[in-house]
Amino acid sequence: MASRRAIGHWLILLLLSVLFSSLLLRIHLPAALLLGPLIAGLILSLRGVKLSIPRPCYLVAQAIVGCMIARAINPSVFGVLFNNWALVLAILLTTLAISGLTGWLLVRYSALPGATGAWGSSPGGASAMVVMAQEYGADVRLVALMQYLRVLFVVGAAALVVRYALGNEAQEMTQDIVWFPSLTLNFPFTLLLTAVACWLGMRLRIPSGAMLLPMLLGALAQGGGWLMLELPEWLLAMAYAVLGWTVGAPV
Repeated sequence: MASRRAIGHWLILLLLSVLFSSLLLRIHLPAALLLGPLIAGLILSLRGVKLSIPRPCYLVAQAIVGCMIARAINPSVFGVLFNNWALVLAILLTTLAISGLTGWLLVRYSALPGATGAWGSSPGGASAMVVMAQEYGADVRLVALMQYLRVLFVVGAAALVVRYALGNEAQEMTQDIVWFPSLTLNFPFTLLLTAVACWLGMRLRIPSGAMLLPMLLGALAQGGGWLMLELPEWLLAMAYAVLGWTVGAPV
């Protein structure tokens, strides 16, 4: 009886995740594939349903997200950064200083538990910050709320800036997601790199190593021209779902 109930809960979680993710994708909301499962898990959690995500699944999801971040890095990026290093460095240091001060004030004077304020105000990829916050014992729900509110505000501000700067030339650009693209030999090698880097990160007991080491090694492999990281959308959706469920429905 208990197993049937658990299966029913998992099916409901899956259906709600697909529903919310589809709605968020429909309105082009950032990180829809993560927010949909997170909302679904949160709804079930508030209704007293307890679902446990196996830790190996969570670690694999972290590693895939790390490789996804590494995939965005290509050699041309380094050329642009080098040519504009002074401006980039100034913006980076200013952002770190402001976010660091904000995080310290939240930790010192707010009612937020533990290091939640620091992680919630940290700059960087929202998914990465949520994953790392959980590794350090922060309240991941509050961190996720703070991080994705920031994403929404940044995206909205960027859209306004582009519209103001380009005027009538600005056009809404939408990109259809190809869920099942044709795969090459890069895909199994990407999975191998992800698995080895994840295992090594855990073996060396690096903080958030399951995500950071795949991100680092993936960036080096792709930047050096040794491997073109290949992560189909269906795999990313699965990884985001696991992360969303872990954050939304912790036990």
